[in-house]
Amino acid sequence: APPAADLSLTKTVDDDTPTASQNQVTGLVDEDGVVEGAADGGGGDGIAGGVGDVPGAPTVASGSVSSLFNTGADAPLSFGFPANAVAALEGLGLTSNGVALDYAIVGNTVTASTAAGDVFTFELNANGSWEFTLIDQLDHADGANENDLTINLGNIIEATDADADAVVGNANGLVITVDD
Repeated sequence: APPAADLSLTKTVDDDTPTASQNQVTGLVDEDGVVEGAADGGGGDGIAGGVGDVPGAPTVASGSVSSLFNTGADAPLSFGFPANAVAALEGLGLTSNGVALDYAIVGNTVTASTAAGDVFTFELNANGSWEFTLIDQLDHADGANENDLTINLGNIIEATDADADAVVGNANGLVITVDD
């Protein structure tokens, strides 16, 4: 009798994962808009003007991080903070009035603070929308002119696809500029 034919079928599925793109998203806030207590021009209130100052005094920047990632086949992506987000923030070495910032993540919001109070918040929604709110001053490099401080937040953003594959963004993917 002839041998039985092997009619088995092997199917290989390649599960792709999201990847971090080389795109960059930016936001600008200005310490000139910071008001501590009453807007009386007193200690801690921002003072507009100066060599190199930007027009206006926004203390809130917002946008979307969706362009920082390539989705792949398992759309849609959702966004949040990776497990090492606090360590990554601490690695930035940010200070306010000479004091290192402490970071807490509650839900979808990072709060940076010192014993004197909150310095900034960064809210990241699952749909990729974000909002950075400057509450108090951050220390900048010494100098008499407006010297901007850049905060690279891309590596505290994690994108997760529909089958739970995740990737962390590039450090310089989301850059917040804090005008002095």
